[in-house]
Amino acid sequence: MEIIRAEHSGFCFGVDRAINLAFSEAGQTGRSGRLLTCGHLIHNSAVVSRLESMGVTMISSLDEAESGDTV
Repeated sequence: MEIIRAEHSGFCFGVDRAINLAFSEAGQTGRSGRLLTCGHLIHNSAVVSRLESMGVTMISSLDEAESGDTV
C-alpha cells in the first residue's frame, strides 16, 4: 500500500489560532480562575488530552463559567 500525503495538510487557520491561544494561556502562571473552552476546539484526541493535562477544561455552555474564569 502506498500512502500519499497532501502537500498542504494540518489545521485550518481558525483551529490553529484557537489551539495556539489555548496552549499559550495554559502556559501562563498565576492564573486565578479556570481556563475553559466553550465546546471542542478540535476533534483530535491527542491535542484534547494535552490541553486537559495542562488544565484546560471544556464546558458546553457559558452558564458553566464563573467569575474569574477565562473562556
